[in-house]
Amino acid sequence: MEGDMQRRYFTAILIISTLFLLSAVSVSPLSAQQKSGFSDVSKVMEILMSKYLEDLSSNALLKSFTEAVVAKLEADRIPSKQMKYALFTSNYKEDLKTLEQQLDAILATHSTATKDELVTKGLAAMVASLKDVNTIFYPPGAYHMKRVEASFKGGIGLVVDEDKTGDGSFLILETIEGLPSQKAGIKAGDKLVKVGAKDVKTLELHQLAELVIGEIGTPLTLTIETKEKRERREVTLERVPPPPNAKNIEYSTMKDSIGYLKFKYMAYRLEPETQKALIAMKDQKIKGLVIDLRANGGYPQAAISLSGLFLAKETPIATEVLKNTRKLYLAKYDSYFNLPLCILVDEYSSSASTIMAEALRHAKRGVVIGTPTKWRYACTERYELSGGGVLTVTTHYYELPDGRALKKGGEGIKPDIVKPQNVFEDKASEKDIQLQKALELLSK
Repeated sequence: MEGDMQRRYFTAILIISTLFLLSAVSVSPLSAQQKSGFSDVSKVMEILMSKYLEDLSSNALLKSFTEAVVAKLEADRIPSKQMKYALFTSNYKEDLKTLEQQLDAILATHSTATKDELVTKGLAAMVASLKDVNTIFYPPGAYHMKRVEASFKGGIGLVVDEDKTGDGSFLILETIEGLPSQKAGIKAGDKLVKVGAKDVKTLELHQLAELVIGEIGTPLTLTIETKEKRERREVTLERVPPPPNAKNIEYSTMKDSIGYLKFKYMAYRLEPETQKALIAMKDQKIKGLVIDLRANGGYPQAAISLSGLFLAKETPIATEVLKNTRKLYLAKYDSYFNLPLCILVDEYSSSASTIMAEALRHAKRGVVIGTPTKWRYACTERYELSGGGVLTVTTHYYELPDGRALKKGGEGIKPDIVKPQNVFEDKASEKDIQLQKALELLSK
């Protein structure tokens, strides 16, 4: 039950992971839309009442829907008295039948408004009444994320933060080695200001992805604000296919026989690759391990699986909380790696990293070093509607082993040792004071 792919990241992706994680998407053909009548209204009501985390009033939802429809009718100078004073019961399905009959009667003598247009207005108002930034109704054609063959799409190897900066731009966290963005001299810490002539201030993350991803071999012009001088420059890149062997982790042995493991992106099924890295470092007789979770991306469920490699069997990792159920995730096997740990985090660590770092700390497996994290992952599900619209709904959240809830926009964790530093400079070097503190502790 992972969050919608638009957040990531894409969450990451909410990060756009190399902008290839979303490379299997394209524009939804509007010609395929169907006339939905009130079937979509009933579907949205059913989803919200059964899946949305908080208890909802069906009457309140219907009131928001009806008020928006009536407002549109009155704006078009269409009499709407029978709908304006509609009374609702506790049976929303029967109430919808009555509303549809009333609307059909109104439209039978007035052709200036269409039923689908009114339904769209009403649904948008109904969902907006929840005031939940992650529960969204996208009208037909507004949400273009449809899966197609990935081989037809290409990207540029750019990783951006899921949250915008204060000026509305996207902060670049990483450029992927050997791919167009890195070759063009774009660096971590730069800002993405425009895509073509489009200012990114008006774009959500999934809309940015739609602009960046395109046919392999086609050009893409970006406006970048450099981190050094904050000067703007244009770069034109050529979209390339996803790399066949993109690396989500990096590892090495550092001074004093301390291992270093960097999770660039916590992807699904990453355990085998991680185990290989751990075996290679153990063969080199390391006596401790630094796990670097800074400025990365990933999925909470992937972090839960990866955490199990470092924990004793049945150690609590996290709890997934849904409307009517709770699922506690425990380590499935005995710890694969028992050496001392230090975990590095910062304000750009993914929400997945928050889960892993706290699970290891709570089990007294390691010390957390760096700066406080944020919880930015949107725990949503996506539903496609028969009329061509899309509904994303907040359906769950996670709790840490100590019971703290992790919700979008909330706090993550505070390190045991707080060591502020420039997050885009001097990583994995002698000037990396967070890493140096970890090496100092593990060398004792």
